[in-house]
Amino acid sequence: MDILTVSAIGLMGTGAWVLLSYNRLVSLRRRCQRAEADIDVYLRHRHDLIPRLVETVRGFVKQETGLFNQLMDAYKTAVSAASEQSRLQAENIISSNLQNVLSSLDSYPEVQSSSHFLRLRDEISDTENKLAAARRFLNLAADEYNAALDRFPGILIAPLFGMKPYRFYTIGADRPVVEQAPAVHF
Repeated sequence: MDILTVSAIGLMGTGAWVLLSYNRLVSLRRRCQRAEADIDVYLRHRHDLIPRLVETVRGFVKQETGLFNQLMDAYKTAVSAASEQSRLQAENIISSNLQNVLSSLDSYPEVQSSSHFLRLRDEISDTENKLAAARRFLNLAADEYNAALDRFPGILIAPLFGMKPYRFYTIGADRPVVEQAPAVHF
């Protein structure tokens, strides 16, 4: 084997290595994008449920108008958000307010006996569980992708193709508010 043949084989091997590394990074990034799209699907579904919930219980519960208004304001902000950051903040407020509204409705037997409300509550609970799972999946996918960018060969390949770390889905500065248990009144 002459030097030209060895060089050609080495160049082809390096090209194949770069191609395989690039394809792995692209696959990991697409997994993050799919996970983010799943979150958007669940958020849209939750957005569809919120006005139905408010209209269903508004007639039963006049005293909780403030909670409903806060929930609807956050809903309107999330739907019309101009930036990703404002949308995330509104979604976090929705999560917190939704739990407060559902908790406050536990003390109204007439609401609890409404089959329409019970179906909506179950659907909202199911959607919130799916949303939490989708957020966890996004964070796992983002962690795997970001780790691949930080390790060899990703640390060499990613800058060549402008690949940047993927952001984690976080609650942000309002974490203590969201982690507070909702007030239960008897």
